[in-house]
Amino acid sequence: MTGILEGKVALVAEATRGAGRAIAVELCRAGAYVFATGRGSR
Repeated sequence: MTGILEGKVALVAEATRGAGRAIAVELCRAGAYVFATGRGSR
C-alpha cells in the first residue's frame, strides 16, 4: 500500500520533541519525505 503523501516533501520546524515530533512522524507514515529542524539543548 502506498502512502497518501508519497513523493511529497515536508519541512517540520521544532520537530525535536512534543507536537512537532509527532507531526513529523505521522507525515513519514503517510509517505512524505520529512526534513525536521529543531534547537539543541545544553
